[in-house]
Amino acid sequence: MSGVGANTAVGLSALTANTTGSGNTVVGNNALAANDTGSSNTVVGANALESNTGGIGNTAVGAFALSHNDTGSGNTATGINALFNNTSGANNRAVGISALSGNTIGDGNIAVGNAALGSNTDGAFNTAVGHLALRFNISGGSNTAVGVAALSNSTGGVNIGIGSTAGLNLTSGNNNIYIGNLVLLAINTVTYSVEITVRHEPVEGRPARS
Repeated sequence: MSGVGANTAVGLSALTANTTGSGNTVVGNNALAANDTGSSNTVVGANALESNTGGIGNTAVGAFALSHNDTGSGNTATGINALFNNTSGANNRAVGISALSGNTIGDGNIAVGNAALGSNTDGAFNTAVGHLALRFNISGGSNTAVGVAALSNSTGGVNIGIGSTAGLNLTSGNNNIYIGNLVLLAINTVTYSVEITVRHEPVEGRPARS
C-alpha cells in the first residue's frame, strides 16, 4: 500500500494500487485493491470494493460487497454481494445478501433483505424492506415496498406495496397502492389503483371475517 494520510490495510493485495487516497480502513484480501484516489472508505471482507478507484465515503461489509464500485460515493453495503455491480451509483443503502446487487448507476435506494431490489440497475429513490421486495425492479423509481416479496415483479414507478406479497403480480403499472397481505389484482399493468385488504383473525372460536 502506498499513498498519503492515515490508511490502514490488512489482507493480501488490500489497497495495493492506492496513490493519494487517504483515511481508508481496509480488512480483507483484495479489498479496495484498485483504489487510486478514493478516500474515507471502510471495507471489511474479501474483494469488497475491489474495483473502487475514486469513490469516497463508502462502507462495504461482506465478501464482494460493492465489488464493482468505481466512482460511486456515499454507499453502504452490508452482506455478501450487496451492491455487487454498483459502478457510479451514489448514496445507496443495502443490507442483506445480494441486496441491490444488480444496481449500477441508481442513486438513493434503500434495500433491506436478501435480494431486495436485487435486479435494480438505474432505478432511483426506491425503498424495499423485506426478502425479495421489489426483486425484479430494473429502472422504476420512487417505489416503496415493505413486506416479503412486496412488489416483487414490479418494474414501474411510484408504487406502494405494504404487506407480505402485496402487489406481487403488478408488472409495469405506475402510481398504485397495495396495503395488506396477499393483495393482488387480476390486471398486472394497472395504473392509479388503490387496493386495501383487512383480514381479521378468529377470536375465541369465532370465524374470521374480511
